[in-house]
Amino acid sequence: IEVMPDPFGDADSFVPPDTFIEKIELIYFVTDPTYYDDTLDPEQVKLYLQPVWHYYGHDEDGNEEHTYIQALRQEYLLPESNP
Repeated sequence: IEVMPDPFGDADSFVPPDTFIEKIELIYFVTDPTYYDDTLDPEQVKLYLQPVWHYYGHDEDGNEEHTYIQALRQEYLLPESNP
């Protein structure tokens, strides 16, 4: 993995820009089956659906900001399966 230099320099002196949230919505995160190799057995392909909170807005520089946070409490998540 190539380590990228910090574009902001010293992390201690960096002050993130203010972000303005314009919209909050409950959406569903779904794995995209087109990313799976066609040679895989369809039984091996695991599709995943999870409700997430989507926060949308802009920072003070005008850049779009998207943040996704799972909407389920940890106790309701399935444990990861062993390969």
